[in-house]
Amino acid sequence: MTMLTSLQTAIKSRNKPSSLIIILGLVTTVAILLFLASEFDASKSLSSWQNLRIDSLTLCFLLILLSHIARGGRIYHHFLPHTEGRFDLCLRIALHHNFYNYLVPMRVGEASFPILLRQSFSIDLTESTAALVSFRLLDLLTLALIGILTLVLGMHLAGHLQLLLVALLTVAVIGLLLPNLFHQLTKHWPNLKNPINKFKQGIPRKPSDILRLSLWTLMVWAIKLTAYTLIIGSFVNISFSLSLASAVSGELASGIPLYTPAAIGTFEGGIAAVLLPAGIDQTSAITAAVNLHLFLLITTSLSAGFGLLIGNRKNVAR
Repeated sequence: MTMLTSLQTAIKSRNKPSSLIIILGLVTTVAILLFLASEFDASKSLSSWQNLRIDSLTLCFLLILLSHIARGGRIYHHFLPHTEGRFDLCLRIALHHNFYNYLVPMRVGEASFPILLRQSFSIDLTESTAALVSFRLLDLLTLALIGILTLVLGMHLAGHLQLLLVALLTVAVIGLLLPNLFHQLTKHWPNLKNPINKFKQGIPRKPSDILRLSLWTLMVWAIKLTAYTLIIGSFVNISFSLSLASAVSGELASGIPLYTPAAIGTFEGGIAAVLLPAGIDQTSAITAAVNLHLFLLITTSLSAGFGLLIGNRKNVAR
């Protein structure tokens, strides 16, 4: 609760948001560098950046930024008419939510999403939390589908395929059981009817809304994973399908709510879990994973800084 309260206070502070970003960015950067120095050959990992062409690096950064723009589009269209005419503010929310979620341990940063939406558009916390749950379920579903297609079409890692199928089925079952769960809760506890109705307002119910949200989600991950794949492929000579599968595994592993800022260790472990069984030596696998993580740290901090420059004009609450 203390961490959540601190996060809410930091987000509500409009006077020194840049100071918060700088401090968190520096702390996380130092933590990752210390982790590299203690566990791996840091000099070799960092020196390998010299082999990466500047145009490729620029392309990957632009792809990551484009994926955030797609996230802003997902927020904008999902919360219409509240967000009408304020895409810039939606993009700012997407960038800063990603920043808090990336740096604050144990997924506590997720709480920034409903806080930012209430602060910017006066959207009810329950409704925005429900929307976030919908977003995350679709994120997991999309990652699982991309991973399954990658493994089926380009690889033969049966163990990983089984895990992805379990994730896919889990999301499908949750989606099917939610309406009945809401009905049973309101039936046995009438006092929950009002908050449950607010929660249901945040979930897409019309087929057109579900389709639109799914297309935005697919766009987000298609762009983001393309950047990941290009970065990994720049540090280790592997096929596109193997690079993509390792990127998906890293993202899924980073969602584990362990007490590590920026998913230090879990992200690298997810990537290595695919590369090592495929015959890639440990040094190359870890180097690629660590360097991708550093790239994400830099782009996350830069994107959050860019978010400070947009969405500053006075908001008109609807």
